[in-house]
Amino acid sequence: MSTDPKGIGLLGGSFDPVHNGHVAICRSYLNSNFIDKLYVILTPDPPHKGNRELTDFSHRFRMLNLALGGIENLSVSDVEKNLSKPSYTVNTVKHFKEEFPDQNLYLCIGEDSYKQFTDWFHWEEIIEKCMLLVARRPRSDEEDLPEKLRNSARFIEHEEIAISSSDIRNRLKNGKEVAGYLPEAVLHYIHKEQLYQNKN
Repeated sequence: MSTDPKGIGLLGGSFDPVHNGHVAICRSYLNSNFIDKLYVILTPDPPHKGNRELTDFSHRFRMLNLALGGIENLSVSDVEKNLSKPSYTVNTVKHFKEEFPDQNLYLCIGEDSYKQFTDWFHWEEIIEKCMLLVARRPRSDEEDLPEKLRNSARFIEHEEIAISSSDIRNRLKNGKEVAGYLPEAVLHYIHKEQLYQNKN
């Protein structure tokens, strides 16, 4: 059990679309004993996504609420829509630090992001303002990472679900089945709004 004071978790992403893997990792963070509340933050303009055109923000936000809205101690946030672009994590962390100055902040990331964290924009400033809460796979070796980064990380157990948003988009585009990969309400919304279909 964690000896760190509990705080607020921040989980950002483009969620295009949100799927059962996202739902599972949210529950893992909430069950970790590190946080009392999790904010799931929809990113409108992720700097690392390259030239791929994202599904409209309003659709992604609606799907996030359909998938996660019923989970206790979780809030879906559109705060990055009103922050400067592109949506650098450091700006989001600053915003939440100003909003909750007396709370401990935990930036919730996956193991792959942790290993590449020194490539993030102003990564040292991020870990000055919050801890990292990493959902990791077993038997990872990160001894080559900077000590200040390793000292800022806490790890939680999480059983990863082998599905990605890009897999789902490709399956939908090609008319393949995706039931079981994402919440039923999200799948219904995708069909109703005719999202991720091959427009050619």
